Amino acid sequence: MKNNFYNTKTRVLLDFHIPEWDDSILTNFDAKKLVEKYEKSFIDCIIFYAKDHYGHCYYNTKIGHKHKNLGDRDFLGEFVSEAKKRGVLAGAYYSLNWQVNVKDYDFWAKDIEGNYIKHINEGVSRWTQICYNSKEYLKFCIDQLTEIISTYDIDVIWLDMLNYPFDRLSCFCNKCERAFKEKYGYDELPKKPKWDKIWRDFLEFRFNANYQFATKIRDAIKNIEPDLVAIFNYHAGPKDNWLEGQKPVMHSSYSDFCTHEIYPAMFGSMYPSIVPRYLKGLHKDKPYEILTFRFNQGWDYTIKPKSQFIWEIMSAAANGASVMTVDQPLHTGELDKEAYKLIAEGYRYLKSKKNLYKGIDIKFSCIYFSQKTRDFFARDSKEKYLMSFYGAIKMFIEEHFPVDILFDENIDLINFNEYKILVLANTAILNDIEIKKIEDFVKSGGILIASDETSLYDEDGFKLSNYKLKSLFGVNYQGNTRLSYNYFTTSSEYSKKIRKNYSILINGPASIFTVNNQDVKVSGDLKIPFYEASDSMFFSHNLHPPWKKVGSALVSNNYYKGKAFFIPLKIFKSYVSKYALPEHRIFIKNIIDSLDIKSPVRIYCPLNVDTIIKEDKNNYYIHFIGYNPTRQLTTFTGNKNFPEITPPLIMEEPLCYKAEIKMNKNISDYYIEGDSKVIREEKDLIEIEVKDIYESIKIKK
Repeated sequence: MKNNFYNTKTRVLLDFHIPEWDDSILTNFDAKKLVEKYEKSFIDCIIFYAKDHYGHCYYNTKIGHKHKNLGDRDFLGEFVSEAKKRGVLAGAYYSLNWQVNVKDYDFWAKDIEGNYIKHINEGVSRWTQICYNSKEYLKFCIDQLTEIISTYDIDVIWLDMLNYPFDRLSCFCNKCERAFKEKYGYDELPKKPKWDKIWRDFLEFRFNANYQFATKIRDAIKNIEPDLVAIFNYHAGPKDNWLEGQKPVMHSSYSDFCTHEIYPAMFGSMYPSIVPRYLKGLHKDKPYEILTFRFNQGWDYTIKPKSQFIWEIMSAAANGASVMTVDQPLHTGELDKEAYKLIAEGYRYLKSKKNLYKGIDIKFSCIYFSQKTRDFFARDSKEKYLMSFYGAIKMFIEEHFPVDILFDENIDLINFNEYKILVLANTAILNDIEIKKIEDFVKSGGILIASDETSLYDEDGFKLSNYKLKSLFGVNYQGNTRLSYNYFTTSSEYSKKIRKNYSILINGPASIFTVNNQDVKVSGDLKIPFYEASDSMFFSHNLHPPWKKVGSALVSNNYYKGKAFFIPLKIFKSYVSKYALPEHRIFIKNIIDSLDIKSPVRIYCPLNVDTIIKEDKNNYYIHFIGYNPTRQLTTFTGNKNFPEITPPLIMEEPLCYKAEIKMNKNISDYYIEGDSKVIREEKDLIEIEVKDIYESIKIKK
């Protein structure tokens, strides 16, 4: 029988990285008051600290270092006891990645100079990075986790920070050097990216060290208590690359829940919409959760506006995710009472919505995420690939096309034919298995939209002479413009809501090709600017104007029953670049709208509204989550030594908007869950006025 934790939707993690330098720290901790506050805040499960990033323990450990201010008290034991009295699920948090105060062992990772690696946050040196090839540290963790799980009646163990450093290459300790030589035969570890066989082996060595460390931890936990839920925090999300040492699918496989932090102030206001879609694509039927915090910027003891908090948690919940809110105590160990008013309001709101977790996502379009492209094409420049991925998912969410994310690590399990549209956003590296599956998808009637340098690189990240998908695209690669920006125009059939003869700015070099199939249709013009700006050739201000045509902006090729569109431009990357334009998105929308394929439900509403469409046997469930941020004012100096300051976007009030729902059949019956008003109704269409952050409509099939 599954642990009841699987039924929880609202959780809180009390963040307890508490130092020891003042005797007043933690003096007023009261587990009874803490649990009472949680119980009144509509929280299904509370996760409390067993060990923090310093290595301080908050229970009576015989193995590690107990926080000196606890004295004889057992904070974890007091908390679990109070939670169980009230029937509240309780979990224990355990930090894996850093350790400071154990002096009897050599657990720690080293940088290329042989120095121990400190985590530095806002100029303050804090915790020391551990080495994943340290058998001593692995045993230390397993012994402590055995101690915790065997002693306390917990429902979940939440394991944090299983990553390599975010800001430098590691690890170069003697243990890693020996293990690397034993495995691969090399005398030394590569000290910088070389993009050759030894570098590929080194990346796999790092991936595997991290993976094996985690799986051994997981196996030890399950051997003690098979039904205990084990969750590992995750650092292979949409913002991460090889430096953190994790692959998207591989390093989410050992966790009972896929989990990731969404913090909009840190990662952007699209992140709450993107991450749940990303997590749900990693593993079929595995549950997933998101983490947000009650703060504005991050662990700053502020309280974010109610509308902001509700928007974040409803963005996750409408996409099927459970929600965990991160809080931290005051230095005395007490809670900020006002913060729990916010959490209670948000969680009460979430739990009042009855249709949130009903149905499954309808299948219409999918965006393919390539770990190989992330690591071997983009290499040490995240923007070469991840910005293209961001731009594609942002476009599809903003145009309200139902969209999923699929992963190359799962290629053997993927059935592209579940979808009508497949998007390859600068997916530079595709192997032969992927090529065959993509070609078969289009042959059987699927629509492919590919951009930029898709399929133009081998698996080591080196450019080929031609596209691997040349037969599907109907073109042969000839080269690129080698310019930092270009322009393009659209042909009439794809120009709806785009100004006639408008030369649209596009980021980066564009590809030039020749047609290899007489049935291929080329449209639009690729234009280069009036020379690349330089000290001797500079025209007016920042950019040179559009100049002459050097190629085409779009290729369409009928391929058996399906069709392939190839855009030799950085169209998706441009949409999230400094020079983002509405026309980038509208161009892609026009391509899709030109097709004889339709989603069973089509939504028309503002760009800053996220929409999720689900279905079951009898109904469609349509969810709306509106985002309404305050305006920014950027402090711009024009001096590289004094960078511009852009304050974060904050949402203080709900968005008021109109939304049109168009069905591919007549509507027989519908139910609006909230207070939205119907302002227009036709046979196959409903238009509503929404004045709340979240709205849900059930439409009978």
